[in-house]
Amino acid sequence: AIAMEDGYFYGHVNQVNVGANISKGTSGICAWRTHNLTDPAAYRGWNGSGWHATWVDPYATAVGSVPGDHTCAPIDTGTAHNGHASVRTFAGDDWRPEGWPSHLMLGWPGKGKGPNKVSYAFPAWQRGGGDGTAPFTSWSAAQYLDISDWVPPELQGCGPLMYPSLLDADSPFNLAGTKDGTTGADRDVESSSLGLSYGLIGNASTSLYFVVRRKFLMRLPVAFVAGEAPAPAPGPFSTASHVMNPTNCSVFEVAGAGRGEVNGRYA
Repeated sequence: AIAMEDGYFYGHVNQVNVGANISKGTSGICAWRTHNLTDPAAYRGWNGSGWHATWVDPYATAVGSVPGDHTCAPIDTGTAHNGHASVRTFAGDDWRPEGWPSHLMLGWPGKGKGPNKVSYAFPAWQRGGGDGTAPFTSWSAAQYLDISDWVPPELQGCGPLMYPSLLDADSPFNLAGTKDGTTGADRDVESSSLGLSYGLIGNASTSLYFVVRRKFLMRLPVAFVAGEAPAPAPGPFSTASHVMNPTNCSVFEVAGAGRGEVNGRYA
């Protein structure tokens, strides 16, 4: 996922066993930034003290021979063993209380957290750099959400959820969601990162998407409420029989999309 802050695009990738000495804990989440998404040479990774790490050609460089200036320093995403860091920007202003976090780090919890949990953390860095921390490099201790009771009976016991992601149906799908009035929508807030559907605009149009058993794609509606609000009850689930694995998924159809050109059949 991509977010924007202080004129830069920011993102995260999973870094596995890199550097000249892979025993020093180089595996983890690497934060990067760039001022130009289309220029590979403009990308820089966080090395623990600044945005100075650059990358080498992985096809031309032997494993274990990457020098330190080409290695990121793994960041704390709030969740141990989080190999699927996914950042979203809170962009809607009509439902968020004053002091609401600016971003959310969704995670796929690792070992020992249970099969049907997602994690979420909030920024431990201050916008504008007033606390000396760099954007998107430090996150609060994660909280864990168990969605077991929200999984329909057909999928219960089918294995852990995988690759959780939050998507907002009201997030603009364009590359010009900027403050300069390109789209004419004030809620496009900060950058084209929202135009890449990475903004959480409303509180009635967001869903949690995830994969089960590497076969089934599911989504659950999500709303953000005050911490003291009572938790809603799951279900009831339909008792109708569902075909969980059609014999042919080579073609799918999109209808009712916010942009007409997205509708149609895809093979």
